[in-house]
Amino acid sequence: MFETTWYSVVACLVSYYLLLYVVQDIILKLIPFRGKRAYDFFYAKVDEKTRRHHAQTIVCFIHALISAQGAIRAVFFQNYEWTKESYQNLILIPKQADAFNALLADPLRQFYLEVTLGYFIFDTILFVRHFGEHPIAELWHHLAGIITYIIGLRTGVGSFMMIALQTNEISNPFMHMRFFLNVWDQKEKWYYMADQLIFAGLFLVCRSYFDTWLWYIFMEGFVSKFFEFDNVLAYGIQIAIGTLFVVIQWFWTYKSLYFVFCYVVPINVFSSFEHVLFETIRFQIVQEIFQGSPINYLFSAKHFYKHFL
Repeated sequence: MFETTWYSVVACLVSYYLLLYVVQDIILKLIPFRGKRAYDFFYAKVDEKTRRHHAQTIVCFIHALISAQGAIRAVFFQNYEWTKESYQNLILIPKQADAFNALLADPLRQFYLEVTLGYFIFDTILFVRHFGEHPIAELWHHLAGIITYIIGLRTGVGSFMMIALQTNEISNPFMHMRFFLNVWDQKEKWYYMADQLIFAGLFLVCRSYFDTWLWYIFMEGFVSKFFEFDNVLAYGIQIAIGTLFVVIQWFWTYKSLYFVFCYVVPINVFSSFEHVLFETIRFQIVQEIFQGSPINYLFSAKHFYKHFL
């Protein structure tokens, strides 16, 4: 147990430093691109912090691809019945020993949970090493994930719920693509908008709706079978973190839908009141889309009242 986790940590760290000091500093300086060295095109005016962020984002992108396909295979291609009762029985196993045996009986689930745990540890190492360069909420998110995954892998409790939630990673490659398209000044291109629409759609379906459904059947089964469980604490921790996770998904869905609505629907079809309203959304929420915090909405309200009322 956890051997794959440490391999994952090492693989992520090695990939990160290869991208940072071999690809960026050596290979890109040897490759021509648009009449100059690729390094000069991509990194000549970039500081060290941004270079590190680029390397970290590429590792995140690779993890998202590996994690998503593995989780999807473990959840949807294992001959399970696609019914509420079937998934509820997989998510909630009252006896810890039975839950742990179910985890061991599914090596695909165990492998990809450990891969993602290793990635969480890797990312947390970078957050701590370069403390202050990332939002503190991301650090807490990773710490909560590490605690949840360790509990799930050590006890088997909630392990199927975890791998099911890990299918959410299918939307992340499009989020990372947005970052690089933004960096490379491609925001006016059609494929930038296509990437955003795909990301928003996947986020809404795979994170908000699917996660809420999982949370619902988890809670329903937990309440109805409460006195059958022999490790209520482990399930309680999973419920607390899972509830927070679902709330956060809907918060980001709210922001992503604002983005899609504001940029897909033409502004000039609205009245002056609605024009000011949507310009306000553009001013704060859209500009900080996928990167901000709830405090942005306070500034958006202030901007709206200042310009309209």
